[in-house]
Amino acid sequence: MKGAHYDNGMEFINEPLLNWRLERHIEPTRGRPYHKNDNCYAEQKNFDAVRKTVGYFRFDTPDECAALEQVYRFLCPLYNYWHPSFKLASKEKQADGRYKKVYEKKPLTPYERLLDSPDISQECKAELQRRRALYNPVELNRRLNEAVEKLLKLNREKGCSGDTPRQGGGQAPAA
Repeated sequence: MKGAHYDNGMEFINEPLLNWRLERHIEPTRGRPYHKNDNCYAEQKNFDAVRKTVGYFRFDTPDECAALEQVYRFLCPLYNYWHPSFKLASKEKQADGRYKKVYEKKPLTPYERLLDSPDISQECKAELQRRRALYNPVELNRRLNEAVEKLLKLNREKGCSGDTPRQGGGQAPAA
């Protein structure tokens, strides 16, 4: 398949991502053999961001892929700029063998975390602020709902209505 590779023989990776990683000399990581749950760390937001929004349907036609791209055009800014989340601050093993998880006191958005980071240049922070100012979260949410409706309509018209989502169901999260 042109444009697709199996990185180190283990994980599927598309060509642009592979080239990006190679240009930056980033070593790949992968799950351990016989530990099927390792991948959840890389995909922990799949349920919260993607599955709650579009469900578990299979989107495999060119029209569905284009519609899904439209969904992400609105979903990504909403999550990056306006959806805060708690980050695990520490995890301590207790005497009884159980773990106590301690989370941050205040949830932050990915945008706020970047602005707080000393590793991000002032130019990059200014660009992030400029981009955020271009968005209206209410308008993004409205357009996200429209894009999700269009995507689910295409999926229904494809004739796969027997596939139903286990959870989710196409409602976009509130802004």
